[in-house]
Amino acid sequence: HDTVVKQNACVAGTIADKYVTISVGARLHQSSNDAVNTPFPEHLNSGLILLGNHATVPENATVEGNCLISPGATPDDWISKNLKAGETVLSHRFNPQEV
Repeated sequence: HDTVVKQNACVAGTIADKYVTISVGARLHQSSNDAVNTPFPEHLNSGLILLGNHATVPENATVEGNCLISPGATPDDWISKNLKAGETVLSHRFNPQEV
């Protein structure tokens, strides 16, 4: 549903909700040593990447397994463009009930 994967982006092992944008050159993939997600270890422990609705992955970002990009996250919410396994990007409008 209206999810966009832009030029030269590579997406594997990812569940994307509606209206997600994966920007140019972004790389989303499982790694060989995926740490569980700290806020949600019971849900993100198998290596999948979860993108909430209306989330945007910035240009040339790298995301490893068990990462969560919360609903509504924009490039301004990202502290680093390189997310290691198990890390989370929270939107300024994050609501845990939306995950």
